[in-house]
Amino acid sequence: MYLADVPSMQQDDFPKPGLSRPTLKRRVLHRAQQALYLSGLASLYAKLSRPNGALILMYHSVVDKEISVFIDPNNSVTVEQFSSQMQFLKQHCNVISLAKMLAHIQENKPLPERSVVITFDDGYRDNLTLAAPLLEKYQLPATLFLCTGYVERAETQWIDQLYTAFQLRTQHDLKTPFGDRQFNLLSKTEMQQAHRETVQQLLTAGLDKRTEILRQIKTQLQPKQETPRLTLNWDEVRQLKDNFPQFELGLHTRDHMDLAMLNQADIETEIKRCQLDYEQELSAKARFFSYPYGRNNEMIRAKVKAAGFDGAVITQPTALVKTTTDRFTLPRLETSASMLDLRLWTTGAFPALSKNIFGRAYE
Repeated sequence: MYLADVPSMQQDDFPKPGLSRPTLKRRVLHRAQQALYLSGLASLYAKLSRPNGALILMYHSVVDKEISVFIDPNNSVTVEQFSSQMQFLKQHCNVISLAKMLAHIQENKPLPERSVVITFDDGYRDNLTLAAPLLEKYQLPATLFLCTGYVERAETQWIDQLYTAFQLRTQHDLKTPFGDRQFNLLSKTEMQQAHRETVQQLLTAGLDKRTEILRQIKTQLQPKQETPRLTLNWDEVRQLKDNFPQFELGLHTRDHMDLAMLNQADIETEIKRCQLDYEQELSAKARFFSYPYGRNNEMIRAKVKAAGFDGAVITQPTALVKTTTDRFTLPRLETSASMLDLRLWTTGAFPALSKNIFGRAYE
């Protein structure tokens, strides 16, 4: 079996962590929502209803051809796609900083029409090398939420380590380290199932267990190439801070732990350690926090607030940020490569119009 004959991983086959593959019903809803924009209904709705609120966009990685093979496509857009999206936002929207949006909330001031906030999670090195220069070109502010443990270790995100092991494997039999299940990855169905089960384990694993699972999988699959360094180190974080002052920095825990799976003491440790890392390295305090995987509850929000943050972002539900929105549950919409989606989202009609017509929004 030649490597070219091995089924490769495609974005549609490997959905975002924690999500199932889109059903036919969801895919139809997605197309129906896009039709709202193409038909002009979304723009008409926005014109008549004049919705007030800000859309927060969430990015992770911006890739070029050199690094795209190592990064889960669910976590990335290409540099060409990102450039087109930033040009569109510059021309058609009012891009504001997260700090400015929060000031409107705290002062109960209406947000400017078609307000958009740009955010990034995790701390990919390409945020400095590829995204930041484009943001500077279009004079657009953004916020990057760092996982300080990953930055300290300059460690690739676990989802990309797993992706690389599967995508560049030279061996095709996998016995899962957590359930002793045997998979033949030459079967697309078994490959998908193995990947799905591994993701679910890694989502909730502690750092040591996560590291061991990844080690065992790499040992079995023997990928033909290790991932290059995809994460910022502290010197590069300082470079980003100094050279791109419109790129504000926030925090995303130390080790990208699902806080909802931790006890109170460990939650406090994840929050306090990332703050301490940041303050020691940058001699500054971060104002904003991003919950890993968007997972939060009342107790977690209380811990984040008690730690002194001014606000925090989530991922669900999809909604515009209003002046009445809780500043510790600021909703975001994860971006896709689709310009059509972006055009719909930034009309101001999404997600309200979709919910009014279809009873829900595709997220």
